[in-house]
Amino acid sequence: MEEREIMTGVLTPRRLAPLMPYLENEEITDVDWDGSHLWVNTIHNERQLVENSEVTPEYIDALAAHISNNSSKHLNKKEEILETEVGAWRITCLHNSVAISGTAIFIRK
Repeated sequence: MEEREIMTGVLTPRRLAPLMPYLENEEITDVDWDGSHLWVNTIHNERQLVENSEVTPEYIDALAAHISNNSSKHLNKKEEILETEVGAWRITCLHNSVAISGTAIFIRK
């Protein structure tokens, strides 16, 4: 996926580096971080846990903050859910105050 398709300056391939293998895979429809684990859904209607990914809770917190800041939408205890579209992706972020195991991000391709 080219950088201009992602929305230049907001979510670049460099910023998304730990997620790019899953976002670029045409067989994957959803990339989800549940607060502690990375999951992917496939076109074959399978949900798979990704073992040993480079995604960490700290990375997700920083990514959610970046999405919030650049989409002019809030993600905090008062506004616990952030929904936005970036290119062809629908992104939902859940604040750690409502997501039991930490900040959660769901990307639907």
